Amino acid sequence: NRVTVNLMLMRWEEPPRKVLIVEKSGDTQRYDEEYAQARLSHEIVQILENLCRYCHHMLKLKVVVESRVKRELPTCTFLSACDAPEEDEDQGATVQLSHKMQQRLEAVDFCIALGHDGAVVACAGLFDGPVPPVLPLVLHHEGIMTRVPHRDAEALLPTLMNEGFHLGLRVRLKCSLFSFKTGETQVLHALNDLVLDRGPSPFLTSVECYCNDRLITLVQGDGLIIATPTGSTAYSQAAGGAMVHPDVPCVLFTPLNPHSLSFRPLVLPNSVTLRLQLTPNARSSAWVCFDGRNRQQLSQGDRLLVEVAHWPVPIIQDSTHDWSDGCNAFLSSMVRDFVARFKLRPAL
Repeated sequence: NRVTVNLMLMRWEEPPRKVLIVEKSGDTQRYDEEYAQARLSHEIVQILENLCRYCHHMLKLKVVVESRVKRELPTCTFLSACDAPEEDEDQGATVQLSHKMQQRLEAVDFCIALGHDGAVVACAGLFDGPVPPVLPLVLHHEGIMTRVPHRDAEALLPTLMNEGFHLGLRVRLKCSLFSFKTGETQVLHALNDLVLDRGPSPFLTSVECYCNDRLITLVQGDGLIIATPTGSTAYSQAAGGAMVHPDVPCVLFTPLNPHSLSFRPLVLPNSVTLRLQLTPNARSSAWVCFDGRNRQQLSQGDRLLVEVAHWPVPIIQDSTHDWSDGCNAFLSSMVRDFVARFKLRPAL
């Protein structure tokens, strides 16, 4: 039908054995002084415990979570943490820990992202290479990708494992940051967007932007956003960029408060390679972050290459819902939250 025309039907060749559960609800009500971090609310802990126990006892799956979630569930002794160092590892060996983490995640068959759209972004950010299928589950408010309530998980998961499911592919960005000072190249991925800004500097950013080694513009302003179609409904939309359907093969180029009337948002094909670097007369360095994380400084001589990654993020979707339905629910919920927060009466 019209909805499933761009979706793929996937069936398992072998039964899945391991599932990764990622929680990102933002619902924190307690603070743990021992670990110096906020704790999840009792409601979220109960939902996580029920889901983990169902996957382990009823579906016979090995359950992998983050270490912070494992600390919240001390009675679930069957859980394993994907980002916890082994006993014989050095606690300060960040590179070694990241390598070990990727090895543990290689055996994951599918993921469950519990929360909102940010949970899907956080789940994809754990993988440096191919990402297994991700099932988004709603906790409080529906998003564009998170449409299935967490209460339906017990009815949905057996069907997912035995009969198959529909997949939609979401492209993500591969960002290679070359440091002139150290000569090293750091590779990061972003499902939503890459944001380059001036940081704490009072001066405008001055960045040269190349598309396939051809200069397209000089950015003078607060910065710019390079977004995927998935990220077109996030920060790029707030900055005046277009909302793009995820099946459109493109990359969005959106300026942040440009100091020029002629610099407007661009939509480029996803086959391009973008290069960003400071102009020789830039008065200060710039800062760049990827999906709101891994904030890095872009200094004079540094280069940032941006292209579409080889491995998209497969999202398990309900064949009865379309992207436009998610946009309608997401944008309407934002209005309802605003009205409820300030106790305003909508205009008739």
